[in-house]
Amino acid sequence: RRRSSCPNEATTTLPQGEERIAVSRFIRPGPLWWAFDAVSAGAHGASPPNPDGVCENGWVVLVDEIDKADSTVPNGLLDALGHGRFEVDGLEAPVEMKRAPLVLITTNEERALPDAFLRRCVVLHLSLPEKRDLLVARLESRGRAHFPKASDCSDSVLKRAAEMVADDRAEMRERDLAPPGLAEYVDLLRAVTAQRPGDAGAQLSLLERVRQFALRKHPPPRDMSPAAVERNT
Repeated sequence: RRRSSCPNEATTTLPQGEERIAVSRFIRPGPLWWAFDAVSAGAHGASPPNPDGVCENGWVVLVDEIDKADSTVPNGLLDALGHGRFEVDGLEAPVEMKRAPLVLITTNEERALPDAFLRRCVVLHLSLPEKRDLLVARLESRGRAHFPKASDCSDSVLKRAAEMVADDRAEMRERDLAPPGLAEYVDLLRAVTAQRPGDAGAQLSLLERVRQFALRKHPPPRDMSPAAVERNT
């Protein structure tokens, strides 16, 4: 027991104070914990990712853009998956894997991942086609997936926007600059469909105006003539 130096302050019992600030009171299970053991995760008062708290077919864990995470994350994830368990501060027993989850990881390769980590991954490299016609077709198909109704975004709008991206990609590559891709293409479509809903003609017209903001992220070359600059903007 610790007696306060203030005469009017009640006496405080250390064990009670320690219990209130114990680490175990602030534990909140995350996705990997749920994927390893939903029962123990639910025992800590967390809301399950699905209403039942149990996935009979197993769990899928998405680690998006791992290259932007702390540098210790890949090896920490590798250790947890390799040993089938991980320690949690405040708990006496580790969290044990009941069933191996399917872990999907994405990276933009802004930072190299450890070789030991990559050796245990099945890697799929996603890239856009180099040939212009194949690139346009790929972009159109992805655009239709985002805008399934032709009344919202017509084929002509999808194709014209894809052609813009293809042309600007070629130009940026020649200048050794980062080219626009699928993300910019979808942004371009979202902009014109939101501003001119259901009007293909107006969307096509707006594409030309929005292009300079959605696709052209780099200034024109310094040696480009004013007329050429105007044509490119």
